[in-house]
Amino acid sequence: MFEKIKNKIEKIKDELDPRKVKIKKEVMKRGIFNIELFSNELGLVIPEVKKELEDLIKDEQIIGYFTFLDTEFITYDYLKEQLNNNIEGIFKLDLKKQSQDFGVPLEIIYKIINDLCSQDIQHGFFDISENYMFFHVSEIEQNQMLSILKKGKVHLSELADFIDDLIESNEDIDLTSLITDIKDDKDSDLNEWEALAKNAIDAALGKKRARIWIDNLISWNKIRGNFTEDQEYFVPQNIITKEISNFIKRTGRVKTSDLQKKFGIKEIDMLKNELNILEKNNVIRGFFTLDETEYVSEEKVFDEIINIINEKNQDVLNIMEIQEKIRLGPKNTSSLLKKLISNQKISGLVSNDESKFFTYQILNKTIMDFIEKNERIKFKTINENFKLPPQDLVKHVEKLIKQHNLRVIVTWDKSEIIKEEKMLFILMDILKKSKKSLLSEVAKSAKIDAKILVRLIKYMLEFGLIHGELTNNEFFLK
Repeated sequence: MFEKIKNKIEKIKDELDPRKVKIKKEVMKRGIFNIELFSNELGLVIPEVKKELEDLIKDEQIIGYFTFLDTEFITYDYLKEQLNNNIEGIFKLDLKKQSQDFGVPLEIIYKIINDLCSQDIQHGFFDISENYMFFHVSEIEQNQMLSILKKGKVHLSELADFIDDLIESNEDIDLTSLITDIKDDKDSDLNEWEALAKNAIDAALGKKRARIWIDNLISWNKIRGNFTEDQEYFVPQNIITKEISNFIKRTGRVKTSDLQKKFGIKEIDMLKNELNILEKNNVIRGFFTLDETEYVSEEKVFDEIINIINEKNQDVLNIMEIQEKIRLGPKNTSSLLKKLISNQKISGLVSNDESKFFTYQILNKTIMDFIEKNERIKFKTINENFKLPPQDLVKHVEKLIKQHNLRVIVTWDKSEIIKEEKMLFILMDILKKSKKSLLSEVAKSAKIDAKILVRLIKYMLEFGLIHGELTNNEFFLK
């Protein structure tokens, strides 16, 4: 922390350094300059100026480049402005020439043109790499290209025709002038010129340029989509999304490698991103297997789980067995089981530690046996073998009581089940201790609901098990 604060203070000092402030101001004002002349004007030696410029770049106060063997300096903004002007004036920009003219590496020329296009200042596309060219097009022409791409799955030959017409209309490739150039250049290698001429009219060149332009548009966030596996078609994102969702819904379980090949998605992370978007938009629901080699729809995995449970036909099933067959993680497997139970597609419960699935058949038999053999039984005792979530077990017991009209009571703290006969004796013992009993206190002591208490007291009075008077809030013993 101290080191960070120290560095921050040093940076602030540098930014306030009068010499640095002056140099920065001059650099931004000039845009391009000879370092020796600049040093002389400032009254500094060349190494000092270079060091100041390097520090300004390092501190991100300026963006610029040393050129022509470090004899000159040019700012990013100046170079960007000059390249923009150069692009504006012609259809085809020679990138190697720009690199030589400004004394900067080709990568910087590419970067700045990319910036111009991504910011919608310029429009166009780079030529095949060996040609080191940039084709400048109008915004209207770029929008025409985007319209073709967005309409649906498009063959690159259609795009190649569009690009060839575009280039021809701008007189980019003129075979007549090309032949003239060959004749004029006496020292040229004839084979090289023949190859160039052949390349110029090769139909494959248009497709290559189409791929490059599409790649450019994708990198500039103008369109989203992928090429098919054979690289012959481009499919826009909206079509890919629709086709992926339909394919998954149709197949249910599919290899991720097949999805990538079919839809031209190179990286597994890109595929995961596409599927995540579909899931978030509720277009599909599904899961990657643990090793990410498959993707399975929720509907498909539901069917698989139901089939496994039916085939096993067991009252108790280890969830690990289901997990291994569907190839999903424990969390997803348990979640799917609970969802199937909730949707009443399967009958049973998942243990609290999510290790076992119990059918209602074994659970019901166990509960009924406990109730039959015991006047009162704690839920903990019933749950020793099942390890179910306590609230799930209580809900199920209460459901059983209603279904079978069982004469048992669940205490209000949900801790035990007590037969009504037993509860009557418990209440008699409590009520006989005092001439006057508050019903709220009796209910609290017996751990039963007030309505049940009133019902049981009325029953005892009716059959002479106890004598007294019952009011809304009290019981008077006689």
